[in-house]
Amino acid sequence: MAFITLNLVNKGVIMKALITGQDGSYLAELLLSKGYEVHGLIRRASTFNTGRIDHIYTDPHIPRTKLFLHYGDLSDSGQLVNLIYNIKPDEIYHLGAQSHVRVSFDMPEYTGDITGIGTTRLLEAIKRSGIKTKFYQASSSEMFGAASPSPNWKERIDERATALRDGRSLSSEK
Repeated sequence: MAFITLNLVNKGVIMKALITGQDGSYLAELLLSKGYEVHGLIRRASTFNTGRIDHIYTDPHIPRTKLFLHYGDLSDSGQLVNLIYNIKPDEIYHLGAQSHVRVSFDMPEYTGDITGIGTTRLLEAIKRSGIKTKFYQASSSEMFGAASPSPNWKERIDERATALRDGRSLSSEK
């Protein structure tokens, strides 16, 4: 589960967005390639698990670094409020969920807590922080079962991000 904040300098204005979820690493990569600054929330573990982002991660002490990681979790509402209040994102892309199929059956309460209540915690954090932001909820296949990946998911994410940034909504799904 990643929780990622993005800042884009666009015509002198810094746009900020938050991204959650393992697929957030793909979206972070795409947005970094477009000049965004990314802050990610990663779960604390005994090892520093950055395998999905090693190719884009650099030491935060190096000048011009654009990816910063912070420990946290969708189960910690206080931390989400503080993070959202301090960062003040303009956009939030929520892709986070407990997505291990076996764990979802072995630990259904945990799955509901992270996948369902985690979304509620994010929405409450937005409300409590008092910021104005756009929220995108991608949800989880845990709710719908297995599905074939879209062959053009990068283009669709890019199109949605551009539309959201420009204040437009997409009229229909492709």
